[in-house]
Amino acid sequence: MKLPLEKQQAYKQYIKDLMYQNSLINSNYGAGKIEGLKEGMERGMEMGMEAGIEVGERQAKVEIARNLLKQNVDINIISISTNLSVDEIKSITTIKA
Repeated sequence: MKLPLEKQQAYKQYIKDLMYQNSLINSNYGAGKIEGLKEGMERGMEMGMEAGIEVGERQAKVEIARNLLKQNVDINIISISTNLSVDEIKSITTIKA
C-alpha cells in the first residue's frame, strides 16, 4: 500500500521531528551527566578537605596533650584545655610519639 505524496511528506517530517527531539534529549542528558559529575567531584573534594581538617585538628590536640603530659600537667586540666576526654588522654600515654 502506497501513501499519497502529501502523507509521505508528512511522515518524513514526523521522522525528522522525532530525530530532532531525540538529539535534544541526548544532548541534555550528556550535559546533565557532566554537570552531575562535576558537582559530585566538587562535593567529594569538600568532604575530603573537611575530613583532613578534622584529622589535623585532632592530631594537634593530641600533640598538645602529649606535651602537657610531659610537663606533668594534671590530666583534668589537659582535658579541659584540649576538649579530649580523660580516657583519650590516658590512651595517649600508651601511644609512643
